[in-house]
Amino acid sequence: MLPCWLDSDLGLVDDWLTTARYYPLYFALFQSCSAQGRALRMLEIGVRTGYMAAAFARATCGPAFYLGLDPNQYVREGLRLAHETLAILHRHLPSFDYALIEGYSWDRAVQQSLAYSGPFDLVHVDGDHTLEGKLLDLELVRGLLAPAALVLVDDYDNHAIVPEAVRRALALGWYRSFAYLPTLRGLAVLQR
Repeated sequence: MLPCWLDSDLGLVDDWLTTARYYPLYFALFQSCSAQGRALRMLEIGVRTGYMAAAFARATCGPAFYLGLDPNQYVREGLRLAHETLAILHRHLPSFDYALIEGYSWDRAVQQSLAYSGPFDLVHVDGDHTLEGKLLDLELVRGLLAPAALVLVDDYDNHAIVPEAVRRALALGWYRSFAYLPTLRGLAVLQR
């Protein structure tokens, strides 16, 4: 079992760790993107303990890089657990590399680090769940995208502000296409 797997998460109401409509769906999406034969670069805003990073690392079949950003405030020692998980995966998958940043997406120094680390083929937005925070993340990442990149916005069905933020981002012209995937908590898929 990987360090990111917390026993306390198994008791949560919606069974988000084990349902087929969550991580297996992400895994299939990452595997499909990886099958295109080029190195993949992923940014995740809101790492928690590294579950999504583990799914990404295991799904890629070639060179891949993961960059995770999290303030490390919501799960005790979340970034340490993510680092331990990703270090194990790196040892077993040498073409996979990673970096973790502790901080907030609104911090200018963090934004500069992200700008120097891109562009990204996949971005998973699961950070701040306020309308202002989600809009800031959606505006920030559009400048960090590789051509044909996908922006995955989690919790589309789980938090009312997420569809509102997506609607506003589309209305502002930040993204040109939208798709919905029926994951456990709903997933918006955007492209610039």
